[in-house]
Amino acid sequence: MEDAAEELLDSPDVLAQRINQAGGKAGVAASVTWLLQNAAALDGFNSVEEWAVATGGEGPVGYHLTQVRAVLARELWQRRLFVGVTVIDEMLFQAVRRRSQDPVLDVLVWLGRSPLGKPTYVIYPLHSFGLLGAGILFQPSEVSSEALARAYGIAVCSQHNRLSRAVEWLDEVHGWFGITGRVPNDLLEHWRSGRAPWLERNPLLVVRINTLSDSYYENQRLLLDRLHITTTFLGGLAVRQPVPISEASRLLSTRSVNNWQTLDVHHYFVMNGGIDDQGALRGDAIPMSVEAGYLAELSDLPVDLNMAYWSKGVDSAEGLWQPLETIANLQLPTRFRRSRAGQHSRARTARKIFESLDYFRRSLGFDRWYAVVSLATAFEMLLTSHYAGGITERLKRRVELLLGDPIVAQAVADVYDARSEMVHAGRTPPESLAIHAAQRAYLGCLEQIASKLNGLSRNEIDPMRRITGDI
Repeated sequence: MEDAAEELLDSPDVLAQRINQAGGKAGVAASVTWLLQNAAALDGFNSVEEWAVATGGEGPVGYHLTQVRAVLARELWQRRLFVGVTVIDEMLFQAVRRRSQDPVLDVLVWLGRSPLGKPTYVIYPLHSFGLLGAGILFQPSEVSSEALARAYGIAVCSQHNRLSRAVEWLDEVHGWFGITGRVPNDLLEHWRSGRAPWLERNPLLVVRINTLSDSYYENQRLLLDRLHITTTFLGGLAVRQPVPISEASRLLSTRSVNNWQTLDVHHYFVMNGGIDDQGALRGDAIPMSVEAGYLAELSDLPVDLNMAYWSKGVDSAEGLWQPLETIANLQLPTRFRRSRAGQHSRARTARKIFESLDYFRRSLGFDRWYAVVSLATAFEMLLTSHYAGGITERLKRRVELLLGDPIVAQAVADVYDARSEMVHAGRTPPESLAIHAAQRAYLGCLEQIASKLNGLSRNEIDPMRRITGDI
């Protein structure tokens, strides 16, 4: 993320060239040329909003503005520079209106000078999440997420039970993330007293971002995608810890020790990169009124993470982080309603895999019925391209092809068979079911598939058959 912001600040011309060349002869360059040749059509309007109200945003001007904006947005978002489309539209409109020689470069230079270039963060509550290592001999350094924060821009902590302690922890996070501006104590106190008791009482997730938007909800889907990837990553790390967590060890989790967590969660916080007169960050408390159900679900992360282990092995977490990033980037074209790239097999496959992560995360709960049904669904979404009979054998075959382990493949088949028995016959899952092994298998398959997605033909009819080699 830091490299992407530096690229925007230091070499906007390089990124502008890439964007202008996108789409070939009928791509961005052609649309920019047309807009500049017809810039007089914009002279009677002071803003893109004024133009859109008067014209309905239709016609050739709207078409070409949208074409350029779509590529600008995609290139920025893939670099995790989350710029709202209304911001891009306005800056592009003004650049064309003043007959800029390179409107795309003008937009990028302006963005590089804006708060987008400064890293900031989202604060999000977690529920049912714990860090191992609490107890009588509890050492804060053993549950610190500093290593994850510096490597991946993710910081997590247990409940603090006092706002002053949460502020002290956020001050540490500022150092880990390289944040300019101090922690906004007064703003956090205002939010805590009026709308967010979870600031004191719940585990906190803080995700480093670069964002710029014109309204509360404009970038929410992009931020939710980051939270989606981040919570899956944390859940995956918990699965990949050396051994399954025993009931005895859970007693030494922060989830079990002095826990007053609450489900009274109605807002999350986005710090926006601005700094007030006292040198504190500015931010917004975003009401969970849009996609409220999904927002609430993202906060539920019932795992116990061994930070002592991951602080020493943070580099090994890259094997999970990069596949998740790959999937997130490849599914981005599906976010554009009129994007032709979003209809290609590769993007649609990536989107389906991206959605399967939800079901993997749901499988992490302590309810076995829910875990089995969710994990079976995650595998079906991950390893099949369309419905056909014989799913159990197909999943087993493809897991073995990807991982080369028939025992693990059988564990996945057993989970899917158990799901069918539960859903259709009402049976309870057997205690012998190797759920943890199947969860590990899901992550292994995800890594293998992500490494092959870029080589997938855009018009592939059966992507999973091709990727797994099940031919």
